[in-house]
Amino acid sequence: MLADTTAWRARLAAGVLPTVAQRALSRWYRRHVPAAGRDAAGERALGDAIALLTGEPLSRAVLFLQASDAGNRAFQADFDALARADGQILARRIATVDLPQARELELALVDLDRPLVLACIHAGPYLGALLRLLPALPATRRVTLIRRPASCPREAALCAQLRSLGVAAEVLRLAERPLLPALQALRDGRALLTMIDVPPAFWPAEAQARGARQALMATSLLGHAAWLPEGPAALAVAAGAVVLPVHCSGSTRASCVRLGPLVDAARDAGEARAAATARVHHALARQLDAWLRDAPEDWLLWRYLPAYFAAGGPGALERRSAFPRAPP
Repeated sequence: MLADTTAWRARLAAGVLPTVAQRALSRWYRRHVPAAGRDAAGERALGDAIALLTGEPLSRAVLFLQASDAGNRAFQADFDALARADGQILARRIATVDLPQARELELALVDLDRPLVLACIHAGPYLGALLRLLPALPATRRVTLIRRPASCPREAALCAQLRSLGVAAEVLRLAERPLLPALQALRDGRALLTMIDVPPAFWPAEAQARGARQALMATSLLGHAAWLPEGPAALAVAAGAVVLPVHCSGSTRASCVRLGPLVDAARDAGEARAAATARVHHALARQLDAWLRDAPEDWLLWRYLPAYFAAGGPGALERRSAFPRAPP
């Protein structure tokens, strides 16, 4: 569920978004219903909100939503196909994924004696992209993944596919307070794979029931103050890791893994941990922003866009970061 209306209105009253965007988001929140019951007016209000937040025409915002819906359907079909693929089918699927920065990445990570965090976003057919990327890096032959959904047979099958490619994968659950186990995995020499664009709406209900609070940090996204999960940056800083942003574009027939600049999460001399976490957090937000602007049709989470600006509601732990306001 998205943040409750009361908390969201209080956030808007503090001047987080321009008045015209507030009105569009207000209409969308009033009309928002589960996917099976979406009505035309609610869709138009959501399109208005996306158009205002991105600065794009409404026609483009509608296309973003349509592409996102189609991408999510394709993602689920690809997940099923990869889970049941035999060796030949898997090899053909991986062959459709281009990794143009392979040599550059190899040189950047050669003799890396630092923990590695792969910071991914929900874009394109990214499962196939990860099957292409992870076996290509010696540093990711042992990898720990943080996932929100509960375990399921197709996830187990995908981990088995990774093992067949020489990658030993373990999975931690977002609902099970994974930060300390993930930090230990990094310190044990395992790479960590985590998503950096998890919206506040995705915080698991079982975690809320136990009183576990979601840590969000203010940053800038699409030119507005927004809230993104603090965990990836906090983990990277605590481990003194190198962070590699990962994006996938295209389709299951032909896709491309795009890599952002490495982010050094080691603390500078005299740099406080909170300041280092904010620095890495903002760097990842800037990369997410750049990919959203450059390849909006690949992002799978356009329906959740307003939630990033509404923050996390009463169950969230919200930090303004080490900066008085989020940098541009």
